[in-house]
Amino acid sequence: MVGGNAVISGLTAPWWIPRSLVGDNDEVLLFADYPYAGGWDGYFVNQDPEPDWTKRWSGRFLAESGSNFDGLQKHGGRLRLDSTSRWGLDSEWNFRRESLSSGHDTLWNGDLNLVYRFAQGQRAAFYTGLGVNWLSDRFGSNAGFNFTYGADFYPAKPWVLSGSIDWGTLGHTSVFHGRATVGLMLKRWELFTGYDYYKLGGTSLPSYVAGVQLHF
Repeated sequence: MVGGNAVISGLTAPWWIPRSLVGDNDEVLLFADYPYAGGWDGYFVNQDPEPDWTKRWSGRFLAESGSNFDGLQKHGGRLRLDSTSRWGLDSEWNFRRESLSSGHDTLWNGDLNLVYRFAQGQRAAFYTGLGVNWLSDRFGSNAGFNFTYGADFYPAKPWVLSGSIDWGTLGHTSVFHGRATVGLMLKRWELFTGYDYYKLGGTSLPSYVAGVQLHF
């Protein structure tokens, strides 16, 4: 019995440890209009009465470009919608072009997920969810299952640290997507750079990325 509890505790650690670290006690937190708005030191707000620079939902849209500096280019976008209920939507789409000795190869890929923010505090939030992967290339189109897990940190103005992983399938092929970025807030605009790693079966498509994200 003790061994079984230890296994369960280990498997669920990615969920209960973040809740403990951020001190999540299941309270409803508001969103600042954007990270560090109103002189607030973070993004999530617990104040009564509600300040006029807070809101009950938030949206983010980013556009980015990237390269591995060896013939691979990436251009993409991402839309995230969140609410004080902790439920939200997360969707992204990417165009990848690789130069080959015989010419070039291209593909479109992305995902759509229903996500839940399971741990939140003034300076950090963790989310997880399920959804679908999709891909379209010169051979046709395919779709499959997706699992997502990510976090955003607001350590001190004007910095934002973000990371996420996606794991799933496209038909009978496995898919893994991981990324990490460092952002700088300028009012509601976030300038960021980082690393994006996409693996489809045995093919790896890594990119260094840079872009801009609008918090609305």
